[in-house]
Amino acid sequence: MKNKILLKFPGEVTNTPIAYDLVKKYDLRINILRASINYNMKGSLLMDVEGTPENMENAIIYLKKEGILTDFINPIIKVDHDACVDCGLCTSVCASGALVLSPDDLSLTFLQEKCVGCNLCISVCPTNAISV
Repeated sequence: MKNKILLKFPGEVTNTPIAYDLVKKYDLRINILRASINYNMKGSLLMDVEGTPENMENAIIYLKKEGILTDFINPIIKVDHDACVDCGLCTSVCASGALVLSPDDLSLTFLQEKCVGCNLCISVCPTNAISV
């Protein structure tokens, strides 16, 4: 089982080794996609988390007991191919490689499994062809 999870935690938890605990205590495989942590103030962590459903459930219970808010993220952008002119601007800001131009015909392709939900592509699209 693999999920994208956004963790939001209060300042008193910023000194807790959350990622380590998820790996060590719950045998989860994590990949940190984005982090913003202000020591003793607040923090957020977006990550891919992979593990058994039971371990995932136990980890979520642990996180909630620690006062950490958890949101499962399923980032889905939509590309209106009628409005898209395949200019490639969105691919230039897509650090995860979720948006790519086909080498054959230069058409835009969205790879959902790579999307981290940053939505930078939406703001750079000159034709407003990309939406959530």
